[in-house]
Amino acid sequence: MSTVSAPSTGVGPEDIFKMASGFWVSKALFSALELGLFETLSNQPQTAEALAAALRLPVASVDRLVSVLRGLGLVRAESNRLSNTPGTEAFLVRRSPTFIGGIFHHFNDDLYPLWQHLPDALRSGRTMWKQAFGPDASDNPFETMYADPARLEGFLRTMAALAAPAEHDFCQHFDFSGHACVMDVGAALGTLVVKVLSSHAHLRGITFDLPPVAPLTQAFVQQAGLADRAQIASGDMFVDPLPRGADLITLSFIVHDWDDDHCVQLLSRCFEALERNGEIAILEKVLHEDRGGPLPTALMSLNMLIATGGKERTETEYAALLGRAGFIETRVLPLPGPRDVVIARKP
Repeated sequence: MSTVSAPSTGVGPEDIFKMASGFWVSKALFSALELGLFETLSNQPQTAEALAAALRLPVASVDRLVSVLRGLGLVRAESNRLSNTPGTEAFLVRRSPTFIGGIFHHFNDDLYPLWQHLPDALRSGRTMWKQAFGPDASDNPFETMYADPARLEGFLRTMAALAAPAEHDFCQHFDFSGHACVMDVGAALGTLVVKVLSSHAHLRGITFDLPPVAPLTQAFVQQAGLADRAQIASGDMFVDPLPRGADLITLSFIVHDWDDDHCVQLLSRCFEALERNGEIAILEKVLHEDRGGPLPTALMSLNMLIATGGKERTETEYAALLGRAGFIETRVLPLPGPRDVVIARKP
């Protein structure tokens, strides 16, 4: 009797099946979040029957879903009662300050339909919003997200939670000693500026993002007790003048949203606003020069193709963009977490 074995690469049929069925996991997670399962278990441990009654679902359905969630390490069972695991409490319960589920509506409602058109995106090199949502759909996902205050706040708070490890690494490993003022362009809630100013008492900060973001940023900065050292500025980074006075400009998960021409336009505006001999720091995970990974970065690059028209880049590609904008001495500071730092100087 013959058996199917993995070739020398180590990838076998079970591995390939796991890849093919990966969306089962994400859909189970999204459904549990939408149904309020984690919120219900956060209030108090529940039997399967009590949980089913609270969610208004058949017990058999809850049993199936909980079985998956237990396998994923999101729910545990003790003495016939179900409860959240610590990670679930921290990241999947809405009242938690580290909740990251605010972006999952975007994943489920926007990105999941877009990814069904990946072959067309690969053929055309274009975003798939009109194919997924009809001819009246906007090609700019930020227009829809920023028009809904509740959705915007959920998106920004999720991005803040996801960015926290990279921002911590940046504060620990980047040399701020020669700088006086940092401006974060596309700052969202202002978490990067808050972390930098909290870690380096000699610095001042500027946040810059679209006008609907400003009240949320202002509240976050005031809560951190840094209103006297941080300026909240608003505008369109492709249209409005960037504030002057910074000798360090940061762009965190911004550059990968855009194609090369838009990136050069943005980097040129940063060049103009930056003080002489100032530096720009781009926080993105850099692709290997042979484009063979890291895998999460390669997947994100596919997502950017479908959703924004942007892409992930190698060090050589970043150097080319920065050079077109006038910057020199491009280098990469590798970080241990989900992002690296691409650094260049204005002569």
